[in-house]
Amino acid sequence: MIRGFPTESMPIPKCSSRTDTTGPLKDADDANAFPHAKNFNTKFIFSGEPEQKDEEQEEKTDSCLKLDKSRWQNDNRPAWELHSEKGPNLQAEGFKKNREILQEVVNPIDHDYEACSVPLTCEIWDRHWERLDESSSLYEDKTLSKESLGDDYQLLFVNILLEHVKTLLLLFKANLMDAAKPLRIMLLGTAGTGKTRTVQTTLQEIRELLSQHNIPADFVRCAAPTGCAAWNLKFNATTLHRLIRWTNLRYFDDFKDDQRLADFQAFLSSTCLIFLDEISMIGRRMIGRADARFRQGKATELSQSQCLGNLSCVGIGDPAQCDAMADEQFYDERPRQDTSTNADCKSTRLSNIGLSVYAEFDEVIILTHVHRMSHIDNPQNDEDIAYNERGKTYWDIVHRLREYALTMEDYFWLCRRKHAKLSLSERTFFNDAPTLMDFRRLTDSNPEDNCEFHNKQRLRAFAK
Repeated sequence: MIRGFPTESMPIPKCSSRTDTTGPLKDADDANAFPHAKNFNTKFIFSGEPEQKDEEQEEKTDSCLKLDKSRWQNDNRPAWELHSEKGPNLQAEGFKKNREILQEVVNPIDHDYEACSVPLTCEIWDRHWERLDESSSLYEDKTLSKESLGDDYQLLFVNILLEHVKTLLLLFKANLMDAAKPLRIMLLGTAGTGKTRTVQTTLQEIRELLSQHNIPADFVRCAAPTGCAAWNLKFNATTLHRLIRWTNLRYFDDFKDDQRLADFQAFLSSTCLIFLDEISMIGRRMIGRADARFRQGKATELSQSQCLGNLSCVGIGDPAQCDAMADEQFYDERPRQDTSTNADCKSTRLSNIGLSVYAEFDEVIILTHVHRMSHIDNPQNDEDIAYNERGKTYWDIVHRLREYALTMEDYFWLCRRKHAKLSLSERTFFNDAPTLMDFRRLTDSNPEDNCEFHNKQRLRAFAK
């Protein structure tokens, strides 16, 4: 027995109370509604109109089943439907591509781009990365020495590290590293104060000290949050992610595989000192991950219970520069907000561990003298004196800008330094400098007579 509802073209039969599904039709109305019903054994029984729902029950139905006629209005339709409605583009119109300025400088025409081409397969890349993990190189710079440093605070930092390394070497040779007191020190300073040069000089002095005692160079390891920062630091520096073997950035956990843990412990077997550059970009959760790795990497009972595996750590950077992304800042001394409600969460736990790690940095050296700024040591005339005064004023303005304390007097002073208001002697310093403009933008109707076209032309010509 099949039940259904009549269509609009079919007259609605009268409600019948018959339950018999066999035999001839006895009702004349049934015979008119279903003239061929007598030829089939199956009988359709309709109970009349469908049951009407009340308003409250209708409101509870799924909104997706309701037909919204406004959905098909062009204003409410997505762009892909409007585009698909137009059909194939049988009369396609071409477009004009603006020419690139000095493109031959960026991509020389006479360069043989296939000279260094090699077949690339997944197996080749796998072997390449395996060789990189297994191989290492030693970087040195003999031109660096602490005698070349002209800042007392720079010398203080170098001497503190050298004395600490000498102590570690004695304990390392006697296999008593568990008795070592780890060093926690930061070297801070604004741009141009010589942080990188100070650290590189320190690393060079430590390398010479290690070679004298026949200690491997991986006694000291350097890392930074980005590859560019690691390349600038030199001395075999890597990213912090590679140092702690954190390759899956979507997930972090302790090493579960015995072989990976054994390889990492062998990797850190001779390491006793860590340098972390651009410390402002290393947040609390990131340093918490490094703490978990170093505790596993230093395979002793004491090191696994100490912060950073009882390794000495040096942080270098400027708190006013780039912050850590998607992380709590290292200078934030407050516990994570959800500590009281979600203390077992991994992010909360790592953040609070990082807070305790940064709290152990009890020594800080701040470099204040800017070495990158040009200065005339022995001014001979009024012009030389004015040059030094302008440099001092400009540095003070930049420092106030860094501290969000710029004044209107500073703004007016900068306005007076426009090229049109400089003296002829001062303009000569900019004869070979590219002039960049910033007021007329690139448009389809104006592809060349604009500042972007001008700036690209000047920069590429300057690079050539």
